[in-house]
Amino acid sequence: MIDVLVIDDEKLLRDLLIRILRREGYNAEAVGSGKDGVQLFAEMPARLVVVDMNMPEMDGAKTISALRQNNQDFRVLAMSGAPLRSPDAVKAIGADAAIAKPFLPQAFIEAVKSLLDDGKGRA
Repeated sequence: MIDVLVIDDEKLLRDLLIRILRREGYNAEAVGSGKDGVQLFAEMPARLVVVDMNMPEMDGAKTISALRQNNQDFRVLAMSGAPLRSPDAVKAIGADAAIAKPFLPQAFIEAVKSLLDDGKGRA
């Protein structure tokens, strides 16, 4: 099992988030589409999935739904350029929390730590 799976179609952001996560000690992987994310998650489940809500072909909501079909034992952090304004809106898409793009690396790590509930990176 990995700590964090990042699913985002923007390669630069994907690469940046992986670097940040690994620097914090998390075992993290990334893919560029919802379809690839669902496939990798089936092979290698994660404690936390970070999902971009606006992706071509399979958007974030569809990706989260597909991930949750066979496994409920993970957390989801939704990323969106448009803020998800209420806790109900976040829960409606199947996410546990949301972060609005653009965000600072520290805000991202704080969200990850809060969802993983361990407060620190894992070795």
